[in-house]
Amino acid sequence: MFQNRHKFFSKNVSFFIASMGTAFGLGNLWRFPYVVSEYGGGAFVFLYVLLAIFIGTPLVISEVILGKYLLKEDTSILRLIEKMSVPKIIKSLFKTMSWVPLVVAFGVLTYCSILSGWALYLFYKYLISFVFQNYSENQIIFINLKYNSMLQVSFLGLHLLFLYYIYSRGVQFIVSKWLSVVFPLFLIFLFYISYQIVSAEDLLIAAKYMIYPNFHLLTFKSLSYILGHVLFTMSLGFSIYVSFSSFLSQEKPSTLLSSKVPFIDTLTSLAVGFVIFPMIIISGYTGRMSEALFRAFPAFLGEKNYSPLIAAVFYFCVFIVSVNASLGLIEGIVYRARKHRDFSRFRVLTLTIFFAFICASFVIFLENFFIGINLIEILDDILINFFLPFSALFFSLLTLICVDKKFIEAEFDIESSHENKTIYKIWKIFGAIVLPAFLIVSIALRLFG
Repeated sequence: MFQNRHKFFSKNVSFFIASMGTAFGLGNLWRFPYVVSEYGGGAFVFLYVLLAIFIGTPLVISEVILGKYLLKEDTSILRLIEKMSVPKIIKSLFKTMSWVPLVVAFGVLTYCSILSGWALYLFYKYLISFVFQNYSENQIIFINLKYNSMLQVSFLGLHLLFLYYIYSRGVQFIVSKWLSVVFPLFLIFLFYISYQIVSAEDLLIAAKYMIYPNFHLLTFKSLSYILGHVLFTMSLGFSIYVSFSSFLSQEKPSTLLSSKVPFIDTLTSLAVGFVIFPMIIISGYTGRMSEALFRAFPAFLGEKNYSPLIAAVFYFCVFIVSVNASLGLIEGIVYRARKHRDFSRFRVLTLTIFFAFICASFVIFLENFFIGINLIEILDDILINFFLPFSALFFSLLTLICVDKKFIEAEFDIESSHENKTIYKIWKIFGAIVLPAFLIVSIALRLFG
């Protein structure tokens, strides 16, 4: 069932598509406009780009190296920790931290499944609206969904059943290949709408908001939110790259390949931002920015009297990339759970889908019971801005401490050139000093800033 993974990732483009696909649907479309608008605007974007390059790159390299080493040694993270020559209390701390990526991945899967269910419902309603020419209902579709718990649970269940079918059939990488077509077409579609509808004045306003660094808008906590978003959009700290790296060639060095991911993902985030922000501005949307993807875009189309078919295509694309993101999270959960315990893939998958449905349903009912409390935002804040940095720090330290030095040097291919040797030394300094210090400061700012 899963024997073709290495073959699938034999092409570098496929690796990039799969890596970006794990976060593009909700990282760049849903979360990027949401956090940029609330935590600093252009100053947020400026620091986001810097952190993506200087913090994201060494973290991607660390996770890929760790994953390839685990495969080579045919071992698990827990067994790797057991071999550490450190005091027992340090081992216990590392063992506790080893569960954080699982908790984060499951928590994000839970609320991302709710959001994906929203996208699926909107696709269905706008398609029906187009077929039956019922345009008058467009502006209240999401409101009707938001306050109907059973309807949300139903589409949440459809999303999770779809994930279960795809993963159990072993065709998740076919979906990723499909995404390699959908992903570029989606970007072209977004830019086409932007070109056709967005005026130069609106585009200038959005560009100024995203580019002009209003540093006075930043707070002490902003650094934590920026770091969390970098980790989220790049799928770092979820053990996804630890899993994906086992599908790469074990003979060839991987650092050059993995170091390109942050640049591509950052460019994608900025490109999507330049399209989404003008739509939000034109629509006049002033509600919760965490719901802007589902409310501002319909309002934007209504303002311009565009066909519901445009909205149907948009939300279909959102659903597809969200499915791929969810599959990446499930892959990370299954990979880590099987390494911790000798469970079958089928058993881990079944338990993951079942408990994701229970937890997500609980969030939906609780949100509608306590009107005014946005539990998705609360979950996102806790998981991404607090626990995810811990998880990323864990993988970084584990790679430095536990992975054989000669193996790391071979991954950097230091024998081939002096430049590679210099890059290796810089990575070690970042991993040993800069990253831990920065992540610890970020967590402290989140708690006490």
